[in-house]
Amino acid sequence: MHDKKRQELYELFQAEATEHLERMNEILLQLEAGSSAPEEETLRELFRVAHSLKGAARTVNRTAIERVAHALESVFEAVRSGKLGLDPDIADVLYDGLDSIQVLLSGQTEQLDLDGVLANLAGLITDEDVSPPGPSIPDQPSPHAGPPQEPPGLVAPLAVTQEIPAIDHQATDETIRVPVGKLDHLMAEVSNLLVAHMNIEHRVASLRELRAMHRRWQKQWRRVNTTYIRLVRAVTQNPAEMSQWKPVLDFLQETQRYMRITGKQFTAVERALNEDSLALGFAADALQSGVRDLRLLPFETIVGVLQRTVRDVARELNKEVLFRTVGTRIELDKHVLELLKDPLIHILRNALDHGIEPPDTRERLGKPRQGLILLSLMQRSSKVHVIITDDGYGIDPERVMRRAAQIDLVSSDEAQHMNETEIYELLMQPGMSTRETVSTISGRGVGLDVVRDHLEALQGQIQIRSRIGEGTSFELVLPVSLSTIHCMLVRTGNELYAIPTTAVLRVIEYHADAVFQVKGKPMLRLDNSPVPVAFLADTLERGHQLDEIGAEALAIVLSSADRQYAFVVDDIVAEQEVVVRNLNSEMARVRNVSGATLLANG
Repeated sequence: MHDKKRQELYELFQAEATEHLERMNEILLQLEAGSSAPEEETLRELFRVAHSLKGAARTVNRTAIERVAHALESVFEAVRSGKLGLDPDIADVLYDGLDSIQVLLSGQTEQLDLDGVLANLAGLITDEDVSPPGPSIPDQPSPHAGPPQEPPGLVAPLAVTQEIPAIDHQATDETIRVPVGKLDHLMAEVSNLLVAHMNIEHRVASLRELRAMHRRWQKQWRRVNTTYIRLVRAVTQNPAEMSQWKPVLDFLQETQRYMRITGKQFTAVERALNEDSLALGFAADALQSGVRDLRLLPFETIVGVLQRTVRDVARELNKEVLFRTVGTRIELDKHVLELLKDPLIHILRNALDHGIEPPDTRERLGKPRQGLILLSLMQRSSKVHVIITDDGYGIDPERVMRRAAQIDLVSSDEAQHMNETEIYELLMQPGMSTRETVSTISGRGVGLDVVRDHLEALQGQIQIRSRIGEGTSFELVLPVSLSTIHCMLVRTGNELYAIPTTAVLRVIEYHADAVFQVKGKPMLRLDNSPVPVAFLADTLERGHQLDEIGAEALAIVLSSADRQYAFVVDDIVAEQEVVVRNLNSEMARVRNVSGATLLANG
């Protein structure tokens, strides 16, 4: 088999195996949460999925994955036949098995104790419960066959939590698996088509200018036409001068005829080009919308990962938690979902570690022993609101301010004048935590700066609300897709930048004298409130300094989590829809820049 074909086959296997793992995780979580005996069909499906994974692994010579899948299959059969019950300890071992397959797929196998995982699975069942594994194809790793399989190491034990609503999997009539890379390539080609459409619109505009010039020429001709007629009559009456003036008169007559013809041609070409541009625009928009829709996935595709996080952390912390989800059928771009997963996991771990109280503490406080974490989604136009709410301790603003003052994030005087929104924003500063001790799970504020950075990459925002004793809410607002956005194009120096209009509150002109200092930071007063002001180029490290400002300045006021910031720019060029392209690995590390776009002028 050619290396390319082998690689394509393995990529298909990885996608199929990932789906099988997600489904087995979902079924196990549902079985753990069930208050009644599991349905026979559910157990049969669990067995069938493991069996399918085993067969797929054998097809691509992934013997290690095949062995784990076979061991899981044997345990699932014992559960289905009633020979083995399913309690949290047994579920821990099963989740370990699923996680080990995920590690094998990733190739990061240094810490994986495969023999230990297999031994733990085998220890769940008696010899008579185990079906023979059948012949296995020995591993024949190659550079194109995927990651190596037989690793040494250790897998950390997992734990159990109360669980959550089942995910509804609707069967589809016909499906085809397409690598995401092909969709990305197709979207890039659509982007080129949109740029071509913008180029045509510029050509139409240029043609319109030429037609306007032609009309001015015609208007001038009409002004001299009377003089032309007089000249013709005068020459006609003087045969001696006829031969001298005849070429000029013929040329002027022919020019008049060409002006009428070209005027009609200008009109016809402009009309046709407008129609073609309109048709191309409709086709490009429809194609872009179709490709963008192909990349959309329901949020519920990552719910299984979040459920596992809640289950494992709650079991490790000996806490009882009910995790509920609402609105998970809302669809987002696959890239958005991938970037959103880690921030959500971090917020959930925070809620479990430092939000939800231990069961005995909750009872003393008059709360149910079982804590509640609610994850809900709402879509408003092209934005999705993801809200994570817990009914735990809540955040104490006084402790946040004291801690921020201790580590010199703010002065004591500044802290006294901050509102709750500004106080909670301090939690998203690096190194900020209100905890005295370090937790292995999380720390309220530790890592929330990473959450903020992820959301910046998604052109999203985060807002924290909390009440002591009642709980905390994190609201994340992000776009459904990052492929196209409506932007304000601004110029600073010789460079153009596109700023999403959803973040722009207003554009202001102000005098340099309006800038004042607060603790050494330049501010503007807008609506009786101080607003930080800076050069956009300075923020992007392009070399401007605030003292370079002239008598008059132009600034755009942006909003983020109920905060306002003013950025000085040289000029506002236009507002338009732009196609966002991903940055390369080097540019992706640049703060405050999340993408690039190609304008019609190149």
